[in-house]
Amino acid sequence: MIIKTAHVSSTDSDTFLVRMSEAIHSFQEEGLTVEVQYQPLAINKSHASVLYSALIHGRKEENNG
Repeated sequence: MIIKTAHVSSTDSDTFLVRMSEAIHSFQEEGLTVEVQYQPLAINKSHASVLYSALIHGRKEENNG
């Protein structure tokens, strides 16, 4: 079951990686299993600008017993 979500985005790859790492670490500290859905998007093809974007899910395993 998804307990928590976060959306991280930036046009700067270093900033994006730091923010994504912080979100993942925070979720893991809460005991959640992390799933990342990542998608880079070209926002200005003539200048090779990219928007880095990720949706992060924190899941709690369900006990079926």
